[in-house]
Amino acid sequence: LMTALKAADEDAKLKLANRQNEFDATIAQMKTEMDKLQSDLITVEARFKAITAEALAQLGASKDSEKAEALARLRAEMQKAIDIVTAERDDHLANYTKERKLRKKIHNQLIDIQGNIR
Repeated sequence: LMTALKAADEDAKLKLANRQNEFDATIAQMKTEMDKLQSDLITVEARFKAITAEALAQLGASKDSEKAEALARLRAEMQKAIDIVTAERDDHLANYTKERKLRKKIHNQLIDIQGNIR
């Protein structure tokens, strides 16, 4: 009976450890994706500044109303791109938080199981 309990316990520990490893891998992947999205956001913001500066330089000879209209279009386009990247980042952050909480729960269950054996 004790060996069967020990075997069942070891099996449960192994399953929990495997599950925790899977969650750790998922969290690492989400961190990587979040880092990439933050990098993309920085790139988009830098691109926005460069495009705005370039647009202003090209519009130097244009009328003021044309400049304002073109600048407003550029700002709207860049803001849309920034909003998309920010939303993706927020989504990944929410997923990361969810997975981190689940990993913590599984870890606590593993600790409880280890305590029950002794």
